[in-house]
Amino acid sequence: MSFKFNFYTPADDTKEEPSTVDKENSLITIDTLSESTLTADNKNTLSADNVHSIEGVVIDESSEWLTVTLTPDIEHTSSPVSSVCYAGNVSSVCYLANATFGGIASLISTTDLIPGVYEGGFTLWECTLDLLHYMVTHPELVTHATLNNVSSECDIKHSVSNVLDLGCGAGLLGILACKMNSQTTCHFQDFNSDVIKNFTIPNYLKNVSSVKHTEHSVSSECRAMFYSGDWSVVSSHFTLYDLILASEVIYNRASQTKILTILSSHLSLHGVALVASKRHYFGVGGGVYDFIQLVSNSDSGLVCEVVWSSEGGLSRDIIMITSG
Repeated sequence: MSFKFNFYTPADDTKEEPSTVDKENSLITIDTLSESTLTADNKNTLSADNVHSIEGVVIDESSEWLTVTLTPDIEHTSSPVSSVCYAGNVSSVCYLANATFGGIASLISTTDLIPGVYEGGFTLWECTLDLLHYMVTHPELVTHATLNNVSSECDIKHSVSNVLDLGCGAGLLGILACKMNSQTTCHFQDFNSDVIKNFTIPNYLKNVSSVKHTEHSVSSECRAMFYSGDWSVVSSHFTLYDLILASEVIYNRASQTKILTILSSHLSLHGVALVASKRHYFGVGGGVYDFIQLVSNSDSGLVCEVVWSSEGGLSRDIIMITSG
């Protein structure tokens, strides 16, 4: 039996979309999804429903939290970790163990992902952990963007002011960036508003808002904005970013095209994008090689390089993208 990710996806672009998802003989019919599932996230225009505030949000102290412990790979650290002044302790990040699923609760037990309906935001994907560890191993990428081509030595002259956590889910990538660099503004985006409200924002508040900044920090708190909705909609609210972080977002070719558009339009001149991904997504058609080929064949002027790989289990990579 071949391995296949538990994603709902059409077999190919030329065939009619299947009407059901089957996971362990449990069926959900797309036509009967509740109205609460198909929220304003899926509309074609940006509205107030797509922008979320942390004002008035209170952390439930009785909630159970899980911790991801982060240990730099000293052998491959490109600059001394101790030389970077962090906003807070970056040895770990935590996230809600049992987030409230809201209107998409009926989907969570049925499928990992339904493109255009639920994009897997309540799952902490394996490649996110890879990128978290890569960030603490290469802190200069979080505190400074590089001026040179990715194949050459980093020329650390351009500070990171704006960060985008794209397809953020738990938000741990952006959260870590905030903890490592208190001077940054971080924008978090996920397809589903329930993910942003019930998972990303509580995680952010738990990790970042209570951080006691060092006397060397310029700002008193990392500034954050939270958006939900399809990339083609919310990207109209994006700015130019010095650092774009994303994990498991290039799992199919349609997503790859949207990612390329965002990188082309919103990566600053000296910015860096880090995309963590499985090398192949069996049954859904995406992966690292397809994305690199897409970028190489485009007129975006962007350059890709695989900067980290793991061959254990399903092969995984981290791609660095910069302007050529």
